[in-house]
Amino acid sequence: MRVRAVRAASRSVAAVRVVAIHRREVWQSIVRECTVVAAMTASEPNWLPMATALHRLIGGSSHFDWFFGQSADTSDPDIRSARTFRCTLDPRGARAGWMCPLEALTDHRAHYLTTTTERRLADGSTVTPLQRGQWMNAGSQEIIIRWNDSDAFHRIRLIGQPPTRAECAASGPNLRAV
Repeated sequence: MRVRAVRAASRSVAAVRVVAIHRREVWQSIVRECTVVAAMTASEPNWLPMATALHRLIGGSSHFDWFFGQSADTSDPDIRSARTFRCTLDPRGARAGWMCPLEALTDHRAHYLTTTTERRLADGSTVTPLQRGQWMNAGSQEIIIRWNDSDAFHRIRLIGQPPTRAECAASGPNLRAV
């Protein structure tokens, strides 16, 4: 009887070891996945502010303004530190395969990177903030963007010098910047 009890206990210990090893492997996998996501968070130093707004003109036409901060410091709202492009399509719609013509505009005030209220301009047109996010340089003519309300990252190719078109090359929650 004692031999059977020892064998049963031995099998139980082996089963516990297998479960422990499996749990450790699962945990290591989770840690690796979390490390990838944590490495891509907006708190990383090379992420810069980004925003988009709907610009309605007097004649009834409209376009989107896409603002890219050139510094993480937006404390002075009057400094012209937001590189700006006019887009015919909403940049928030960027997914793999998305393409949009761009028109480079003069740099805009940092105010547009943080504002949450509609603004009437001197010419009578209105600028309505739509979304904020972050961007980072990902190499020659490529950037990675992420909107504040989404976990997805988007790799955007900027075509031309200055850029005249944006193309979304890839999208996903684990998109790497390298």
